[in-house]
This record gives sequence, structure tokens and C-alpha cells, in this order.
Amino acid sequence: MSGAAGLVISRAIARDLYQGNELTKFFSLLMAVNGVFPILSPIFGGMVLKFTDWKGIFIVLGIIGTILFLATLLYFKETLTIDYSQENDPKVIFTALKSLISDKIFMSYALVQGLVTGAMFCYISGSSFVLQNMFSLSAQGFSLVFAINGIGIVFMSQAAGRLSYRLGEKLLLQIGLSIAVFGSIALFISLFLPKHLLAVTIPLFFIVSMVGMVNPPAFSLAMQNQKKWAGSASAILGLGMNLIGGLLSPLVGIRGNQTYVPMALLILICNIGAFLIFYLYLNRQIPYNSSNGI
Repeated sequence: MSGAAGLVISRAIARDLYQGNELTKFFSLLMAVNGVFPILSPIFGGMVLKFTDWKGIFIVLGIIGTILFLATLLYFKETLTIDYSQENDPKVIFTALKSLISDKIFMSYALVQGLVTGAMFCYISGSSFVLQNMFSLSAQGFSLVFAINGIGIVFMSQAAGRLSYRLGEKLLLQIGLSIAVFGSIALFISLFLPKHLLAVTIPLFFIVSMVGMVNPPAFSLAMQNQKKWAGSASAILGLGMNLIGGLLSPLVGIRGNQTYVPMALLILICNIGAFLIFYLYLNRQIPYNSSNGI
């Protein structure tokens, strides 16, 4: 529950402080953090378990939580200006949600972000079974592949922050979605080719790493006009990503752990769906502009 609050509020704070390319750049930094810590956390957890048992993990989490609480209490300042503050009233929250859900452009960006992240959830759910059972990768080998893909997210998210100034958010989003679609097609084609590890891991790298390129501009464009409802908008964007991923993840294993047909098919559907939403609708709504990204 605390993690959910942190994800939503941190994104809303970003919208309070930045806009346009600066918002994309800052969200790219958040994406990099999200990409780094899933790589470092298992390593750190393994180090902790060398000195204590499983109970020690919860003690470490308690210490981290205490540090976060004190840092927020002592050093964090309110970023929401009085002009955009809202009453703490359920009616206001309902009005905000109703306004956002009826905003077709905002919801389209939320779907794009949700589908691309859903494809990554499919990879997370199925990759260990596919790579270890079908391609006989050791636990260390799988960890290496997982780490490389995580580094790909970090690198691409940082690239997105820098390239947004030159290309603009919309063109950057189109490039990221296009590469994700090509990676998904390549992964699906590999089903009909002789079994080879690289035929799976290379497409997966592009599919996963493009999450780092797609999410920052999609988030920035979705939040451009949501200063008033920044918190609710951030919540919907986060809900979309986790809800789609949560619904798709169990489907990855419907044919057992000796095939990656469901994983490849679901990833393909997600990324093609995201690209079609962008190309058929969003592409016609906002003109390209490399100077300000909108």
C-alpha cells in the first residue's frame, strides 16, 4: 500500500514541478530508478541473507521505511500550489476521475502506457520458465539476461530524456512503439524457426528496453494538461499499467512451461494494440514539434 502511494505521489509531484521536455526528462529519471532497483534489490537481499535469516530482510525494510519517513517529514516541501489545491471531498475525487476518464486523449495515452507495460509483465511472468526450462539456462544465466534487460530499460529511459529535446515527445513515442512492435514480431516469428536462445533473447531485449523509451514521453504527454488533477491522473496511469499486467500475467502459463506461444502472442497483441492506438488516434491529435515536444 505504501509503495502504491509512493508511485502515484512521486509522479504527481513531477507534474507539479515540471512540464514539457523537463517533465519527460524528470520522469525518465524515475524510470531509471525503477529499472535499477529491481536489478540491485535481489543482489542486496542475497548479501543480507549471508549475515542473517529471512527475518533480517524485514528488519532492513523497517529501517529503510523509517529513513524514508524521517526524510519526508523533515526535508520534503509541498509542491502543490494553492491555485490547484482541491478539497478533501469524495465528490471532488469523483469529479476528477469522471473528467479524466472522459478525456479521450488522456485515456489513449494511459492505454498505450498500460499495454506496453503489460507486454513487460508477460515477459516477467514467462521468461524464467521459457529460458530455464526450454533453453536450459542456469539460474545465474537467467539472472544475467534479466539484468541486461533491466539495464536496457535504464539506458533507454535516459536516452528518452535527452532525445525529447531534439525529437519531441511524440516522435520519440512513435519510434519506441515501432521498435517494440518489430521486436514482438521477431519474437513471434521465432516460434516457427529452429530453437535458438538468441532468437528469443534479442527480441525480448528490444521489447523490454522500449518500455524505458515509451513510458516517459507517454506519461509526459498524458500529464501535459492535467495540472489540476495531477494526483488522480497519476493514479489512473499507474492503475492502467498494473491492471493490464495483472490480468495478462496468468494467461502466459495457460499451455504449460514448455512453450512460449502464449507469451509471444500476448506481447505481440499488447505492442501492436499500443501502436494502433497511437497511429490511428493520437497521431492525428497533436502535431509534431521538436522544439517543445508537443
